[in-house]
Amino acid sequence: MSGPSFDIAPYHSTHPVPARAGHERVEWRKSVPRADRVRVIEHTCECRTVVYELCAAAGVVFIRR
Repeated sequence: MSGPSFDIAPYHSTHPVPARAGHERVEWRKSVPRADRVRVIEHTCECRTVVYELCAAAGVVFIRR
């Protein structure tokens, strides 16, 4: 019995959903380092051009792309 093939990732992260009617655009600002370490809690799938990360650092939760 052979083991699983890891040529492709066994799990893809979630994909962002398409914009809904009446949505508001997010104004992305330049990143400001607030802590030495940032913990990535969740991220979108890396098969897309833009990856979004839900992060936490120094008691602040934020999204970065």
